[in-house]
Amino acid sequence: MKSGLKYFLDLIASATSTLLTDLWTEAWIERLGTTRRKAYKVVNEKQVKLELNGSTVYLPSRIRRGVAEQVGRVLRSQYERKCCFEDVREVIESTGLTGNLDSLVRQIARTLQVFHGKYYRWQLIRQTLRMMRKLHYRLSLDLRLMHYTMLVQPGFTNTTFPYGADDDQAVKVTVTRKKIKYKIKVPRIALPRTPRDWTWHEETLTIPKKLRETLAEAVQSGPKRPDLRIYKLKGGLELPVLQFAWEFIERELNVAYFNKKRVLAVDVGLAHLTTSVVGQAGSQVTPPLFYNGSREQYTKIETIYKLIRKLQRKIANYPAGWRGQTRRQVEVSRLHAKLTRCRKQHVYTVVKELLAQACCFGCGTIALEDLRTYSPPKGKGTLSRRLNNWLRGMLVEMITRKAKKIGIRVTTVPAHWTSTYCPRCGKKGKKTTTTSSTKANKKGRFFWCPHCQFRGDRDYIGALNVYRVYLLPKKKRYKLATAKPILYKKMALPSNRPDGIPVTSG
Repeated sequence: MKSGLKYFLDLIASATSTLLTDLWTEAWIERLGTTRRKAYKVVNEKQVKLELNGSTVYLPSRIRRGVAEQVGRVLRSQYERKCCFEDVREVIESTGLTGNLDSLVRQIARTLQVFHGKYYRWQLIRQTLRMMRKLHYRLSLDLRLMHYTMLVQPGFTNTTFPYGADDDQAVKVTVTRKKIKYKIKVPRIALPRTPRDWTWHEETLTIPKKLRETLAEAVQSGPKRPDLRIYKLKGGLELPVLQFAWEFIERELNVAYFNKKRVLAVDVGLAHLTTSVVGQAGSQVTPPLFYNGSREQYTKIETIYKLIRKLQRKIANYPAGWRGQTRRQVEVSRLHAKLTRCRKQHVYTVVKELLAQACCFGCGTIALEDLRTYSPPKGKGTLSRRLNNWLRGMLVEMITRKAKKIGIRVTTVPAHWTSTYCPRCGKKGKKTTTTSSTKANKKGRFFWCPHCQFRGDRDYIGALNVYRVYLLPKKKRYKLATAKPILYKKMALPSNRPDGIPVTSG
């Protein structure tokens, strides 16, 4: 099996590189990026041809379809970058913008957003400008003669072979309650020339107990066709993994249970991961719900950052041709991928908790702070990294997608001054270091209002003000001082709740 799998991976890599080089044109990128059809339906499998050592290599039709799908996905992923290149080139030609790189990025981003209604990430615009400048100085090319395919060379870093939904001729999967049996077709020799040079290999996987318990609660579940992925381990080793995408359909909740006028207002912070209050008809109806999560997640992220810095210092201290440099660069890439997975898991834990709170109290809406416009402080180390975990819409995007499935609406409100104004009288208060102090301190974790003597945790104040801002009209949500005060009304935890949602409280 090991030799057959190695032959298979080598053939797939060669066939993918050959086809990607042939189709690396702006026309094919445009064609793949402007359609929602499956990639293998746009890139015909008959275009997959491979010749090695002067002889034609035989590839089964379903294997060629997988190669076409992989190449189509690579071309489709370049569509946004191609559009960004064309728009940036058009703005520079029409306006004649000049200046340093940062000012150019800022001016181009604003011009595209105001006059063309297009938004690109600033990092993407910066990368495009750097490539254009490099090509201009190296080849002395005019902007009008530049094409996107001249800036970027075709290639792929990680080999991934996707099996289609009807690829029974390439992979066969049988699922029981505890095991997964599968067969995959691999070549017998390095250069197969006939169908007889391909054979079936069978393996059996045991489904973990925790996964079986989770699937038992689903209405319908089952694995889709797998993807064959190559993971890079320490020291540059490569591990092929057959990854199954599991289709999981949860039990439907009673949508009538949710009250559209009841809102779960959430403040995202550092002392407490989330602080939530439930509001209805301009009043607070529950005590604050604090969720701190697991400090092991923060510790794990900080440990990964330390390992990355340690390897980067070693790479910087040795010359470019050092024999251990490549191995350490691979290790840095692996740690960055691990860091991304830890961040996503961190956000997923918070999303799960917030949805449980909303379902527990029957909230039809979740109001969050819009942290996408918030920039973390520079040079603050751990603080900046913790705030970065919540930026760029990761939290809002994930909770919106999951809340939509159960009938809960998610909205965002501006995060400005939410922990500064008093939610009881509406006037500006002070930050204090203790609950009994009246001396203002910018680093204080508590809030004190000198007008109405109201005190509380700053995260709790922020959650109350998020609800106040939500009640304002959308055009006036930046004027927190004009929001109406809210009243507090104690309410016990509800005894009835949707099935399958755990009751959590502070």
